[in-house]
Amino acid sequence: MTTPPPAFTESAPKILLFAHDPGGANTIIPLVQPLQEAGYIPMLYGKRFALEKYRQAELEGVTLEADTEEDLTIFLKEHQPHLLITGTSANDMTEKYLWQAARSLNIASMAVLDQWMNYGIRFSAHGMDTLQHYQENPQHPYLPDTLCVMDAFAKEEMTAAGLPKARIEITGQPYFQHLRQSVANLNREAIRARLGVTPEERLLVYVSEPIELCQGASTPLGYTEKTIFQALLNTLAQLDNQLTSPVCLLIKGHPKESREAYQEYINENTLKHIRIQLDDGTTPWEVVAASDHLIGMSSMLLIEAAICDKPITSIQIGLSQPNPLVLCRQGILQPILDESTLLEHLNTVLNGGKSESIDFPIIENPVERILALIQTKVSRSLTAT
Repeated sequence: MTTPPPAFTESAPKILLFAHDPGGANTIIPLVQPLQEAGYIPMLYGKRFALEKYRQAELEGVTLEADTEEDLTIFLKEHQPHLLITGTSANDMTEKYLWQAARSLNIASMAVLDQWMNYGIRFSAHGMDTLQHYQENPQHPYLPDTLCVMDAFAKEEMTAAGLPKARIEITGQPYFQHLRQSVANLNREAIRARLGVTPEERLLVYVSEPIELCQGASTPLGYTEKTIFQALLNTLAQLDNQLTSPVCLLIKGHPKESREAYQEYINENTLKHIRIQLDDGTTPWEVVAASDHLIGMSSMLLIEAAICDKPITSIQIGLSQPNPLVLCRQGILQPILDESTLLEHLNTVLNGGKSESIDFPIIENPVERILALIQTKVSRSLTAT
């Protein structure tokens, strides 16, 4: 437990926390209890996907109704936090407007990044739905005072993307701190039984992403979650009669996706030894614990699985942009870029014995590192007042 500095004993400083996207919520949630234990008053706010993440973590978040910079300035004036801490979002502008509002009120602000991708657009006037416009003119008018990032690789890439190096602090990602232990403590067999996976079945998990929803079907990325899933199905069909064990293909949709997005694939499945199943509310940690192998594109869940020593595959057939998955950019994982390689790879995964995990080191003690930054910023705020 972090001991609060003496200046905190008379009146507890207020820390306003906000997230909108699921990944942003994941970075905020691990800070709430440590902040309380350190003598602060955390005020937890959110919108849409973050609120569901809070509920899953058994935290009570308050819906932030304001959505313009003017209204958010009024909101911050009313609550008078000593520090603002947010996640970052793909399309929503609330975090960006909060940073601006905080600056106008001389309130220090921090953002905690969750992923090694789409750095610059998180601080631009654009969202993923207008990615091409951002790429044509990459400007970053929305910035918090401090950017807490996962590691030195992230800081290097962010600096190369034009973000101010002086604002970037390497803290590690708070969500990773308890990830391994939490997954290890889950009852793998009970989760598999709840999913209806038989002892004989290999559980493959397809980790979807809302690429079409966020970027459109003609995304400059070169593929969508549907084109990759179709390539996966085509390849599995070629292996259907060669499998040494039956397979359950579990589709883990992104929180932003509707359940109907993959229903037609399930209805039309004619594979004999591979059944397709749509996940219904299993948490990401439970999916990682229950799975034998996770397949996706560049989802954060693939990174989480790698951290938990689970074997993963990144299929990016059609890729026409720099690789969005940090594991691939660092050379830790080789992406699958064509269907012939995919066939060979899946044959090995399904018929060649146990899949191998990869080694992906992470920075330890991120919560403690962020708390140290918070203490410094709040102490300055108290001194100024």
